[in-house]
Amino acid sequence: MRSRKSGLWRAMASVILAFSLVVMTGCSSDKGDGGTGGGAGNSAPIGNYQSKLGPDQIFFLNFLGNNDIEVTMRDGGRDESYRTSFVMAGDSVIVNIPEAERQEGLESMILKRNGETLEWTIEGMTIAFVKP
Repeated sequence: MRSRKSGLWRAMASVILAFSLVVMTGCSSDKGDGGTGGGAGNSAPIGNYQSKLGPDQIFFLNFLGNNDIEVTMRDGGRDESYRTSFVMAGDSVIVNIPEAERQEGLESMILKRNGETLEWTIEGMTIAFVKP
């Protein structure tokens, strides 16, 4: 089972590396709110968020309540997912990456609020998660 779980992060890492090589369109470093994010404060996100990484690659975050989250990477018609926990820290959502899923020392995903969007910055690029 470990190989299936680590496959999610291996696939995601490959997508992120490929994604970082293309010019990102529709992303702006100017938040227009002085960088505060302008979000809903410290309340936990609710429901589904997604980020389309490529034509057939979608990264899903499903906030289940009680600080539980399901993380899914869809690559083509194949889904890989795991369930884990998250904590709130100000305007940030810190998602724990289970040990079996960790790649290159990455222990957590730190998502920052920007209005209704959750943004994850990794290796100098920002991945935006929005409500579908």
